[in-house]
Order: sequence, then C-alpha cells, then structure tokens
Amino acid sequence: MIKIAICDDLEDCRKELSKIIKDYATVHPELQIDCSVFDYGEDLIATANKIGGFDIYLLDIVMETHAPNPYIREGASPRAAQALIRGA
Repeated sequence: MIKIAICDDLEDCRKELSKIIKDYATVHPELQIDCSVFDYGEDLIATANKIGGFDIYLLDIVMETHAPNPYIREGASPRAAQALIRGA
C-alpha cells in the first residue's frame, strides 16, 4: 500500500491532484494507492501521527489562508519522500 497525503489550502488544487492520483491508481491497481487530502497542516500531522506517516507528501509550499507548511515539513517522517509542487 502506498499512502499519499495532499495538503493545499486551495480546493481546486486539492481536487486536481486527487484526480491525477485517482486516475493513476485506476490504471495501476496493483499499487494499492490510498490518498488522503487535507486543507490544514495541523490535520495532516495529526493523521500522520495516528497512522504512522505517509509514504508521499504533496505539499503546497505557499499556503496563504492557513498555517505555513514548514510545520508540515518539520513533522513529516524522515523516511517519507516529499514532493514540493510550486504554483505559478
């Protein structure tokens, strides 16, 4: 199972990334991808702590409406791969 976390304060971005991952998971069911979506860094950290972390974190690096994402990066598991997606 590959556990993926998406954290972005913009709903359109969350939906777009979720769709991309869902479409990929449909084409590759053998990967058993589980995707969780968050709009607050604190919620992501709380869930990560409960489940033992995620394998992949897709983080918005500029969250204008919520707490900054350095909080997420500091709390992320050191074994996790982090993908930083930069907006235009």
